[in-house]
Amino acid sequence: MTPRKACIRVMRLLPLIISSRVVTLHEAMKEMESQRMNDHAIEPQAPPRVRVWLEATFWISLILTLWIHGTRINQHGLRGEEARRGLVAAEMIRTGDWIVPRQQGTIFLSRPPLQNWIIAGTSFITGDINRLAIRLPSVIALLMTVGLIYAYCRRWMGTGPAMLACLAYATMGQVLELGYLGETESMYTLVVAGSILIWHWGWTANWSPKVVWAAGYSLAAAGMLAKGYQAPVYFVASVFLYVVAMGQWRSLFTWAHFVGILSFLAIWNAWNVPYLWMTGLQNTIAMYHNDVAIRFNDQTWMTWAEHLIQFPLEVFVCMLPWSLLLPILLMPRFWKGAGRFREPLSLAIAAIVITFPSVWFTPGAHGRYYMPLYPLLAILIAIATEKVLQDSVLQIDLRHERWSSRFSNWLYTAAWQRYQVGFAVAMIVGAGLIGFGSKLTGIDAIVPETLHRLLLVAMLSAVAVTLLRTMKTAQASQFRVAVIATVIGVGVIHVGIITRRTLVDTNDTRAVIAEIKQSIPADQPLVSVGLVDHLFALHYRDEIPIVADIKPADDLDCEVTYVCFNPNRKIEIPHGVRLETIKTINCKRSKKSSRDRQVTIAKCVWDAEYIAELRSQRNGARGRSY
Repeated sequence: MTPRKACIRVMRLLPLIISSRVVTLHEAMKEMESQRMNDHAIEPQAPPRVRVWLEATFWISLILTLWIHGTRINQHGLRGEEARRGLVAAEMIRTGDWIVPRQQGTIFLSRPPLQNWIIAGTSFITGDINRLAIRLPSVIALLMTVGLIYAYCRRWMGTGPAMLACLAYATMGQVLELGYLGETESMYTLVVAGSILIWHWGWTANWSPKVVWAAGYSLAAAGMLAKGYQAPVYFVASVFLYVVAMGQWRSLFTWAHFVGILSFLAIWNAWNVPYLWMTGLQNTIAMYHNDVAIRFNDQTWMTWAEHLIQFPLEVFVCMLPWSLLLPILLMPRFWKGAGRFREPLSLAIAAIVITFPSVWFTPGAHGRYYMPLYPLLAILIAIATEKVLQDSVLQIDLRHERWSSRFSNWLYTAAWQRYQVGFAVAMIVGAGLIGFGSKLTGIDAIVPETLHRLLLVAMLSAVAVTLLRTMKTAQASQFRVAVIATVIGVGVIHVGIITRRTLVDTNDTRAVIAEIKQSIPADQPLVSVGLVDHLFALHYRDEIPIVADIKPADDLDCEVTYVCFNPNRKIEIPHGVRLETIKTINCKRSKKSSRDRQVTIAKCVWDAEYIAELRSQRNGARGRSY
């Protein structure tokens, strides 16, 4: 046996050796051979081609996702970095410069402009850079991700688990919060997870190797143009570990792989080279490096240790309620006879093992930074659930086993039923709080209509009853009903309560900013001392030039100018001017004011003698120049 084959054999034996039921290398080899024979018996050589667009569960998944994420897409105000994404797109349209992202005329060194291009393109359909134009691309990307997960899973799973996988991703807590917003996460997840899943889909379906590698690297290049090098790093690392573990490492040294690399370089450098030419090397490095460097500002040992403990828990919470099914993967029985899912299971584990340290060991990382891999975690959840349902129908005589073995078997085979019961209880508690404790919980302020509260109670109660009724059988149809009921329960809480709370608390500044704009004469431009809040700049519509300090107009013909600035930022006010504050606006997403998100608009009334002195000095300087 060659050293390479020995290494591959050890990698394949490692999970079995770790398992508590295999204690020697000889037993591990026998177990692996047994699993190989069993896998060959239950898994077809080539998974059948499935036309997912003809399946009702595919369209039900898309409709539920659209209902949950698209219901109030155009209602509550912009939040987070949404306005900044729209502002950069608006400046591209206004200036005609589609290469260099800018904010108030200054280079925006945060991320490449793919999302800004798409928002700008959407604005030509919506007619303006508004909420719909900013958020619609994210909703479309979310729907495409849901469809991709479903289609990918159908190669190895039934309609129920495929629906569970795609809807689990769509209704994870983090995705509910960010999925429909005009942030980068939804679109970035599509291209990062899509690069891995589509590559593996083509790899296992015997597509042309050139097409497989070109598709994966092209999507990785799109990710590079959307946010940075996390996309190509995740794709290359995941694929590398997978092909090495599967003993297919020679594929990395083929012309097809080289074609894929060329595809990546061609797509990425179509923007990167012009940007480098226009802005220089320093700005090009900063474009990719700035956001990453911020995460390492605090590098103390205490911060790092705290992050190591908290981050896995944070990701677990971000994926609720579906992350409660992940412990199934830790049960030894799950890995017995899991060969039917060998391909998707190997890919998902390889991708997670190789990528998770990139955020786990980064002190400033947040849960949303790992959202591009949530689809693969959703696939793991679906695999674990289907395996449990398959094994639960097997009749195993445990009467002569120890109580610990019987308890372990119950923990495993009843995992999905326990999840149904727990979710049903949560729905009943939620219905009770809405119906009888609305004043105590403050829900009556969010949902003041009694009829609406009764409707929410009825829907949550119906979800609970459905889950309790379907837990008695492991039939595929009942499982699909349970998945749909669970997703509807999540959707009712999100759309009926959480989103309405956001609407109650939202801070809509559009009308106030429009009123201020009307009060400023058309021939008097508004300038800002330094960068002004991006939400204000977007809603003001007109260009707001940046000035270093407050000064009269260059021509000195007017004795009044208008200026905006952050009132908490120290600025120098000349002795010859009197500031008359017009209004101070809170640009935070909620009505609670924030010192960092305030904008003061002021009228600068210049002293006539001061203006006359400046004119005299300027005229004298002109005379000496002649």
